[in-house]
Amino acid sequence: MNRMFIFVRRIGLLAIILVLLVMPAAAAKNSVGAAQRQNNDPIGKVTLPLGKVTIQPAGSEDWDRAKVNQAVFVREKVKTLEKSRCEITLEPKKLLRIGEQSRIILVGPAAEGANMFNIEAGRAWFNMSSKKKQNMRVRTPTAVAAIRGTVFRIDCDVNHSTFSVYTGAVGVTPLKADGLTLEDTTFTIAAGNVFTIISNFEEYMQQQYKEMDQFRDQEMSDFEKFSEQQTKEFQDAVIAEKKAFAQYKSQYYTQANIDLDKESKSDWVRWNKERDLLLY
Repeated sequence: MNRMFIFVRRIGLLAIILVLLVMPAAAAKNSVGAAQRQNNDPIGKVTLPLGKVTIQPAGSEDWDRAKVNQAVFVREKVKTLEKSRCEITLEPKKLLRIGEQSRIILVGPAAEGANMFNIEAGRAWFNMSSKKKQNMRVRTPTAVAAIRGTVFRIDCDVNHSTFSVYTGAVGVTPLKADGLTLEDTTFTIAAGNVFTIISNFEEYMQQQYKEMDQFRDQEMSDFEKFSEQQTKEFQDAVIAEKKAFAQYKSQYYTQANIDLDKESKSDWVRWNKERDLLLY
């Protein structure tokens, strides 16, 4: 009985020691983000987190669930999972919306006082129509966009970036092969236009054909004749898109009018336009 008591007592002491050792490390880890936030003014707040939206404080490895009216700070990362979206209000009538499966870094002030946002992957909608005109830059894996008083959206991954401009204009400067250095040429994208820039053209076209095959396989099971016609149209569209690209150094780009019919069918675009109406 005494031996059992001594054994249990030792186990209890060991557990207490482990807790005391772990607590300071956990507290220090959590204090990193808290200290960063205390030393900086917020650059905005989360006004609408939908689904699974998480935020990683600067210097932390943890991702915390985003909450309504939660302040966001410089160098924090925002991540959305599948079927999730997030709206961040930077100031009245100036906001950023993040689509599903996206990851964005709120970099903060950069060169010439412009706020910088780094989109690692995914999609984002920017409405910068505030009367207070402030320069802003958005970095993707293939380019950097300079904007001011503009409404536009971005879709990107490690290989391509697409900029759709609705009001104002966006200046897009490609990144060199190292992914860090800017090229010496800037493309100006006016309202009503869409601009796509690609690093690896073959990889991009393979992805387009892959989507075509998936579309064909899906439709074949239900409407064979209809599918054959649709597949032909899809294939022709891919070929036409390939011809539309021009080469700039090691990259390829294309610029065209925004496809209004395609836009009207996009739930992401419709939702953003509906949200924008609430600003006025």
